[in-house]
Amino acid sequence: NMKKIIALLVAIIATMTVNAQVANYRTTKFYTRENTSRGWTKWSSPQSSNLLLQIDFDNDYVYIGSQYEQLYKITGIKDQYTTREGDKIVEFTFIDQDGDRGTISLTSREYGASQIYIRFNNVNWCYDVVKL
Repeated sequence: NMKKIIALLVAIIATMTVNAQVANYRTTKFYTRENTSRGWTKWSSPQSSNLLLQIDFDNDYVYIGSQYEQLYKITGIKDQYTTREGDKIVEFTFIDQDGDRGTISLTSREYGASQIYIRFNNVNWCYDVVKL
């Protein structure tokens, strides 16, 4: 059941118990990289970010309230693992509001930070997030 998987995911990345059907986060930093003819660029320098990011358990959506609205419909779980460094990662496939497909990775770092990666074939975004 997708709702149970997403609920488990939030339990992994959140330091607080989630009591609502929607989990709210605030982005603090934003990074990007592009896939060029020479391969992937390095991640950009961090830019300050202050956006609302919501995970909707009932409807399997991730929403980011940026200038260009980002809405990702979760379509399946792709992978779930812990790195050698102790980081916990859960990856999902999605379709966005434009019909484009990609993956979302939710990462909980061993030292306590949380990040969400949004990956398309040609561009990747990363947000540092904190639980509201």
